Amino acid sequence: MLKKGVTVDIDIPRGERSAEGTIGQKGSLLSIPLANLEAEHLFIRVKREPDSTDYEVTIRRGGPVLIKYALNQDFEKMTGSETFTDEEVKEAGGIRFRLSDRIKDEEMATYVEIGLNWDTFLPEGATKERKKFFVTIEEYKGKPEAVSENLYRLIDPDAL
Repeated sequence: MLKKGVTVDIDIPRGERSAEGTIGQKGSLLSIPLANLEAEHLFIRVKREPDSTDYEVTIRRGGPVLIKYALNQDFEKMTGSETFTDEEVKEAGGIRFRLSDRIKDEEMATYVEIGLNWDTFLPEGATKERKKFFVTIEEYKGKPEAVSENLYRLIDPDAL
């Protein structure tokens, strides 16, 4: 069940250099039935550089998105696509996104906040650590009538 704190891995298959997915009403990584959210509201692609352990993360919006990618920075309107190195993501303490159907005066009345970050792990039977990228549902803001009752229960089951 999806709710605040749920984490979904962006799995890069062994032998592959990249993985991608979407977040939205019909997202392949995370499906969020928020009213008026785009089917693929946020696109994320993680790509390992050739002959390296460094990664490049590309984010593209498909609907209204606010982004926060520095520790003490406010959210700002995302206007197109953004590309980060894995170290930039880690140094920023992760990247946060607020997804909604509209932005008014740099604010969203109703939104779902998603965090993107990575960590290292040692795969079973391996001798070398790998990086694992993941997205987490961080927060939900809005009135219950702004979203389907099912979503409100998924984000915060004790709220109703």
